[in-house]
Amino acid sequence: MTTTGPAALVMHNVSDDLEYYADLTTIVQRDAAAESATVSPASPGHLLSVDYPFAISKQSTPTPTAVIDYAVRNVSVALCHQPTGIPSVEEYFTAINLTGVTIFTVGAVIVAMIFYLYVDTLRCIIKNAPPMVKTHSAFILSVYPVVAVATYCAILVPRAHLLAEAMTQGMFMASMYQLFCLFMAYCGGEANLIASVKPQSLDMQVPPCCCWPCCCFLPKFTLTKKHLRHLRMLVLQLPVVQGFVYMVLLVMWAEEESLYQVNYMYMQPFIVISIICGMWGISMTMRVLGDILKDHSIQGKFVVLQLVLVLAKLQGLAFRGVVWAGWLPCKPPISPTVYANLIYNSTMLWEMLVLAALARKLYKKPLPDQCFVDPPKITCCVDMPSNQENNNIIAGTYNQCFDMNA
Repeated sequence: MTTTGPAALVMHNVSDDLEYYADLTTIVQRDAAAESATVSPASPGHLLSVDYPFAISKQSTPTPTAVIDYAVRNVSVALCHQPTGIPSVEEYFTAINLTGVTIFTVGAVIVAMIFYLYVDTLRCIIKNAPPMVKTHSAFILSVYPVVAVATYCAILVPRAHLLAEAMTQGMFMASMYQLFCLFMAYCGGEANLIASVKPQSLDMQVPPCCCWPCCCFLPKFTLTKKHLRHLRMLVLQLPVVQGFVYMVLLVMWAEEESLYQVNYMYMQPFIVISIICGMWGISMTMRVLGDILKDHSIQGKFVVLQLVLVLAKLQGLAFRGVVWAGWLPCKPPISPTVYANLIYNSTMLWEMLVLAALARKLYKKPLPDQCFVDPPKITCCVDMPSNQENNNIIAGTYNQCFDMNA
């Protein structure tokens, strides 16, 4: 009877392990290659290990430890090679720990506080504000709870981040046009505004276009109805253009996520040009209204609304750069993109709370007693024939004046 010694038994087990892990490595390599073929150039993978044949060639005999290490590393490649991967809700909640639960709880509390501030401010506006400004003010203030709810949904459902971004963008653009209408209502209408402004009050050299070399020679104009219509169109194009762009992006995302990722940067010029034109129009309008509505805090109301867009865009761009640079960890199924979106949305919630509090202070401030600009006095004078008591018309006329404002 042949007796197998301990050394031979060990060598037999090692040989079996080598064959097993070699097969595992081959399978992992094939799967990783298949997934890598679907990765877009906009999101290249991370190389976590060297090629297996090259590594093995450096060793006379592959050890079990080397084979196991290679297999584990390539499993990581298969899971983390795509930094923009977004897990499903089930995978997301499975990986959530105590920190995640804390973020969810604090986010819900912040959303509730924003709604309280909104309802309290809205109650004050309905009670005290003039009728012409109630609707516009209520719509503008609703941007904060709407953005907060959309952001909180993106925290709970990672794949809803693009929808939340589109909702934030669209709500801001619509609110910016409502702010323009609110300023017109403060003036009592376009006719009163045109009659009340000073000559040469329309200055085109205002931010964000005042720094362009081609704008330093632009003249000043006296505001007319045609100019006011052009200003309105500059602001009105914001929700139209932005809505169209995000509709295209959402269609791409619904068709294939990689298609959206590749074409996202190509849509940015349209978004930026639209925002610049809209901000230029509202800035020229505020320059015209500076002296007329100096007691209505129009500058502060514009800033607390504009910060919604500034914070959303700049922070979003910053966190995209962090993901592309590979500075965030990958702990499957939580990818670096999920970490970035979670930090971004949590920050946005706190910022919406601060902006909602500032907006509450501005819109609860009593408006001046004379909320609207006094319309100009228009007098019409006509020559009428004078009658005697017997209603016979006699020669001669007298001048009669009528107040057209009555």
